Amino acid sequence: HCLLEIAHSAGGPGSAARAHLDAWSVKSFKAYLGVSGPYDLIKLGPHLASRGLYPRIMDHMSNGDLAGCSPERVLDSDEWKEHGAAAAELLPPICLFHGYKDKAVPVWSSSDFAQKLEDAGVKHVKLDLRRDMTHTYPVIEGPLQRHDIQLEVILPVLLGESAGKRLVAAKALPPLWPVRILDIAGHVSPF
Repeated sequence: HCLLEIAHSAGGPGSAARAHLDAWSVKSFKAYLGVSGPYDLIKLGPHLASRGLYPRIMDHMSNGDLAGCSPERVLDSDEWKEHGAAAAELLPPICLFHGYKDKAVPVWSSSDFAQKLEDAGVKHVKLDLRRDMTHTYPVIEGPLQRHDIQLEVILPVLLGESAGKRLVAAKALPPLWPVRILDIAGHVSPF
C-alpha cells in the first residue's frame, strides 16, 4: 500500500510530495528477498484447515485485513489498477525463494505471486524454488548444517555474482549438529 500512496501522492517534479520522496526512496533498496512467504492469506486459509490448523489465526495476525496484508491481493485492487504502473517502477528487484517441501506455506504461494507480479508489470522478478527445502530449512536446519542458503541468495545481489562463487569456494565448516538428526528434524517438523 505504501508504494501506491507514494505513486499517487507524487505530483510533478518540485511538488511537496516529490521533495518528501527524495528524502527516502524504495529505490534505495538493492532488492527484496521473500523467503517462503504467504503472499495471499485468503488462499492460504484452506491449506491451514487441511492441516488441522486454525485458519482464522491469520485474521488475528492481520487485524482482520487479510486482503490488505496479502500482496498478491493488492495487485488486484482498484488502487493498483490506477497507480500500479508508477508503483511498479519504484520496486527494487524481487527474488522469491521457496522450497517444494514446505508444509506450512505451499510453494504455489511464491510461484503464483511471482506470476502475478510479472502480469502486473513488475520488471525484475526472480523465482528460486528448491527441491529439498522445508519452511524452516533457511533458518534452522540449513544454518545448523553450516549451509546458509539465505547468504547464497543475498550475497550475489548485494556484492555481485562473484560473491556467490566465493561463498561456494569457502572452506566448509563441520555441522553444529549431526546431519542425521537434522534430517530427521526436517522430516518430522510440521513446517
